Amino acid sequence: MTIKGFDALEKSEQEDFASACAKRKLSQADFMVALDDAYPISGIGHIRRVVNVARHGRGEGRPYPAGSGTSWLMAFEQDLLNGVFD
Repeated sequence: MTIKGFDALEKSEQEDFASACAKRKLSQADFMVALDDAYPISGIGHIRRVVNVARHGRGEGRPYPAGSGTSWLMAFEQDLLNGVFD
């Protein structure tokens, strides 16, 4: 397992995350973002990536499956709309 921070996201993901926050009058800095890459033990297979997002001072966050074929940013934005991080 390898855990990385917000800066490890692709530039486009960083921009989309910041845009989703700004639409709700929030800042990227209001959130803690951690990427958890789980590599297969055998070295062969898919890397399982999860992006964990929590709002500073608001308790537990949410995990979002990420990587090829996923839309974690859409799920995050929907959670913002639904007040999950209020």
